[in-house]
Amino acid sequence: GRFIITVTYPGVSPDEIEKLIVNEIEDELADISVIDYITSTSYEGRGVITVNLIAGADSDKAWNDIARELEKVKDLPEDASDPYMQNMSFKDMKDVCTVAVEGKGYTPHGLKSVAEELKNDLSRIEYVSRVEMKGAKLREIRVEPDKNKMEYFNISFTDIENTIKTRNLNLPGGSIKTDKSEVLIRTKGEFEEVDQIGYAVIRTFENGSALRIRDVAEIIDTYQDINMITRLDCSESVNLYLYQNTDGNILDIIDNIKEYIATVPEKYNGINARIVNDGSIDVRNNIKTLSSSAVFGIVLVFFTLLIFIGWRNAIFAAMGIPFSFLMTFWLMKYFDITINNLSLFALVLVLGMVVDDAIVIIENVHRHIEEGMSPKEAAVIGTKEVLWPVTSAVLTTVAAFMPLLMMEGNMGKFLSVFPKVVSLALFASLFEAILILPSHLADYSKPDKKKADTHFYKNLVNFYTKFVISFLKKRAFVIVTLFFIFIISFIAVLSGYVKFEFFPATTPTTLTIQAETFAGTNLERTDSLSAVIEKAVLALPYQENLQSLNTNVGQQSDGPFWDEATNLIEIRIDLADADSLTVDINTISADIRQFLNEQQDIVNYKITTGESGPPTGEDVELRILGDDMDKTREKAEEIKQILAKIDGVDDIDDDIDSGKKELEIYPYFEKLARYGVSVSEFANIVRIASTGKVVSEFNEKSDKYDIRLRLPEKSFSTIDHIENYRFKTGAGQIVILKDIAQFKITNTISRISHKDGKRTVTITASTCEYEYNGKKVMRSPSEVNEILFGSKVKDTPGILENFENENPGFKIEVGGESDEMNKSFNSLYAAFAIALIMIFMILGTQFRSYIKPFIVMVAIPFGFIGVIFGLIITNTPFSLLSMIAVVALAGIVVNDSIVFVDFIDNERNRGTDRWNSLINAGKTRLRPIILTTVTTIFGLVPMIISQSESVKMWKPMAVSIVFGLGFATLLTLFILPVIYSLIDGISYKMSGKKGITLAEALEIRAEKGYDK
Repeated sequence: GRFIITVTYPGVSPDEIEKLIVNEIEDELADISVIDYITSTSYEGRGVITVNLIAGADSDKAWNDIARELEKVKDLPEDASDPYMQNMSFKDMKDVCTVAVEGKGYTPHGLKSVAEELKNDLSRIEYVSRVEMKGAKLREIRVEPDKNKMEYFNISFTDIENTIKTRNLNLPGGSIKTDKSEVLIRTKGEFEEVDQIGYAVIRTFENGSALRIRDVAEIIDTYQDINMITRLDCSESVNLYLYQNTDGNILDIIDNIKEYIATVPEKYNGINARIVNDGSIDVRNNIKTLSSSAVFGIVLVFFTLLIFIGWRNAIFAAMGIPFSFLMTFWLMKYFDITINNLSLFALVLVLGMVVDDAIVIIENVHRHIEEGMSPKEAAVIGTKEVLWPVTSAVLTTVAAFMPLLMMEGNMGKFLSVFPKVVSLALFASLFEAILILPSHLADYSKPDKKKADTHFYKNLVNFYTKFVISFLKKRAFVIVTLFFIFIISFIAVLSGYVKFEFFPATTPTTLTIQAETFAGTNLERTDSLSAVIEKAVLALPYQENLQSLNTNVGQQSDGPFWDEATNLIEIRIDLADADSLTVDINTISADIRQFLNEQQDIVNYKITTGESGPPTGEDVELRILGDDMDKTREKAEEIKQILAKIDGVDDIDDDIDSGKKELEIYPYFEKLARYGVSVSEFANIVRIASTGKVVSEFNEKSDKYDIRLRLPEKSFSTIDHIENYRFKTGAGQIVILKDIAQFKITNTISRISHKDGKRTVTITASTCEYEYNGKKVMRSPSEVNEILFGSKVKDTPGILENFENENPGFKIEVGGESDEMNKSFNSLYAAFAIALIMIFMILGTQFRSYIKPFIVMVAIPFGFIGVIFGLIITNTPFSLLSMIAVVALAGIVVNDSIVFVDFIDNERNRGTDRWNSLINAGKTRLRPIILTTVTTIFGLVPMIISQSESVKMWKPMAVSIVFGLGFATLLTLFILPVIYSLIDGISYKMSGKKGITLAEALEIRAEKGYDK
């Protein structure tokens, strides 16, 4: 779980936010036991504290504990807001879409009012958790005194503030009783018109005249100082950012939003509302592609069954697919699982598996019918024979998938749906195969009038028999060769021959430019520069690929919240559908980079793409922790220079950008005491004069608008104005600021970050293509991490591996993608170990043996060999999804071995010698083993051959399972008999028994005509 606490304190520097707000809250929360770590960022005018809970913590209890501690924080400044806490779920971290509102002929206030109504309506759409409005101009009533008139009439800000506060009141006065009723009494003093504020009396004179606010100040009905500007396609707009809650389905939400947006022109004449940055586009494309892959896979599976077991049995087996899927959809409701990319891919993955148990049962029943049994008898006996092997096969597969729920980090949350859907589908298929399928076989199966086996299948069996016998004759050579291949596959991974990436990158539908001008640049100058960037983007030669430009000036998205400063620019570019792009995304980025590099006013920028998968963080993210901020900044600069020398690293940045210049005022405390002015009164005077103070509210109908007291901007806009400002003390004396204070201009930083109370500097960078031996090569984050910190596996040193020893008092941490990768892979290793233990226990229970489970599980490393060779052949990098496939294969590849070993035991129980039982079991189980493997593979083949960008994310997993399972099946058919015979031979020697030789067994085989 994660909670975000926000406190606003307008006009205050990051230093003061840190000292007055962030430190106070961090100290109060430090002792809560369920907190894993706390991070915070102090911005100008705002502090954000992020509380991360330990895994498995009770979120509701943690919420109450944190809220209780926040109530104890009493030392926050008076003008600061109360701490606002929100529970930040995975879906809250990114808006599902933006609604841009434009209005021709509307005043800023009118457009804001319409946008407010749209915001309220949109927030009522089911499963929309919140709607944020950006870019609206807010109405404000300003009272701007003339400082010369204030001095002439000898009045202060406090006099004007008290006048407004005491006049703008509606107060209850109790009630009176009459003969027949009771009447309430209320004094009505609130301003009903803006002009009434000017008539409020500050003081009266002996001659009966009065000094009113309008005599010393101008009353202006205007707008708050804007700190951001938003545009859509170069036209000013108000943006509404919509977020979904955890139970929502993004497709339904977007459909409901579109339905509402379609009604806006009818309700509001001249208003244009458009949906941009639509997060459902990727989801729809993925679902469409995965659905077509599923249909194609079903067709391939059916025709495979048709070829091997005939049309009637093919229909029996294929019936299990819709039944299993429908039952899975029904069960998904009770596990709060929606139909999305993950759940649909899980169904595509399990498509070929759900018919495996049916194939084994059908083939066994079919074999008994061919031997002369009646369909009813064959259905009972055939199902009973393979009942436990089939059940064990499903349980071992589930046992391999379920530990994936142990995965930690954002990736664990993202992929948690996957093992649940696979397990539900497999249990549904088992239910159909052992309870419904046998009755269909008993009622509708018929013996084939034609010969039982085709000429092709007979040749295949003969081919298999010859090869398995030759393998049994050369057991030592076979085992050594297999071990050698296994070592080669490991070397291919460790040597880097197989490329590595954390999560497959896909072509995004959104490109985001985040740029910064010089610190302190005013909003107008930053806005004009953003317009230049917009113009350059609209001049690119491939406009058919660019659908819209959504510009924010004065703010940038920073994870789940916004970073606000007048020198910030963010432009989101909506791209055409990934499959429709006529230009590579890297080309677009390169062209924009080239333009930005030529702009002297841009001091820093980065270009990011929308993520279709889980938030994995920055490609490269390093955190430097140290108490001395200046030295920490020096170390950060050194590391940035190191990163700049690494090919394929771009967008190098840190979070210690220079902030605005700050005028520090140091009061002479003795002089303050002499004039009877406290430090808080002094600071309040300066604050009102500069940014103003909200002293009351003006109510108009149901709306409330701030009444702000401040000097006119022209009267307090230079240092000279400030130093020579004259004010009245409580004793009535006129004092000049420079006579009681010293002034000093300093530089500030735009933000201050903490982790667990210590100041940190975060360095981020992106990986990109670079030239290597005349070819363009993509640099991966793991390669950068290896260059910086070395590799224990490869025994290579890293540039920063001794950083902490060489720099006492400083600590360096790896975050971003590398941190997520470590969490995910470490938890996957544990999941793999648990999966192996569970599989061993299931097999041990079935075979009542400690040895036979090991024989069956030999197929697992076979699968790893296939995975590596599959990735090399298809030029696919090894990723987290490949590792998940390896864990899943542990349960899948043993399925064939389970039935194989079970039939070997059955042959031995019938009195067949140990050699011929191996050969006969292989011949008997050849068809179901090939069928179960081919159906699983064919279920995934459409995804592998698809060229759509929508399935690119899942390809590594599909490739890994297809090649891993295919290779493991071949080795199961040919190598498992070899291993079984070796272990069986050792068992014979240890027990003192003497078994027959292979040559003797082959003579017996010829005599009994096993191969006829």
